[in-house]
Amino acid sequence: MTRADAKAYGIKYDPVMLAWELEGGYEVIPEPIKGKPNLFEVPDDLIEPMPEGDGWFNYEYPNRRKKPPKDLD
Repeated sequence: MTRADAKAYGIKYDPVMLAWELEGGYEVIPEPIKGKPNLFEVPDDLIEPMPEGDGWFNYEYPNRRKKPPKDLD
């Protein structure tokens, strides 16, 4: 992370901080999937891009007010 990065994001600069610059990303429709406490892989056929103009912050999750299932098998 550079001093310019820290200033742009309004955080205090620290020379030991790291930053990643990602390219080609896109939002996807969130789906429940059985994961692990570390990184996991999702089969490509389950990944569906978010419709144009929508975003994860205003996505209407199915059963949003119900408790999630305990086992997502």
